[in-house]
Amino acid sequence: YGISVLMVTHDPNLASKADRMLLLRDGVTAASDIRSAWGVGGNL
Repeated sequence: YGISVLMVTHDPNLASKADRMLLLRDGVTAASDIRSAWGVGGNL
């Protein structure tokens, strides 16, 4: 559909619904895929 959604959350369960997860620290991308760090499974 050509639509992007930016969701900001501290809830790993809610974040697991996303196709991609980024960790921002002080306004800079600190990690590009943090699923394993948050213990979120790879299956959506």
